[in-house]
Amino acid sequence: MNIEYIEDFIKVAEYQSLNHASKLLNISTPALSKRIKRVEEYFEGDLFYRTSRGIFLTEYGVLVLSKVKIIKSDIDELKAET
Repeated sequence: MNIEYIEDFIKVAEYQSLNHASKLLNISTPALSKRIKRVEEYFEGDLFYRTSRGIFLTEYGVLVLSKVKIIKSDIDELKAET
């Protein structure tokens, strides 16, 4: 799994918006949507509910988010130490 895709997943989860996250990440919304789909394929489950009102984490998405934030933090610490 590409760490950038994990970072994208975290941003979308934080902002509950593909559009807002895509602007912050400086990529198109369709490209971000594809990345999120790849993350969901990797974890073999839906991480978001998609509604007309927005995008919201599923229960599984909440679990994955909590775990990947720990992993991302650990990676950031390792990078800082080198």
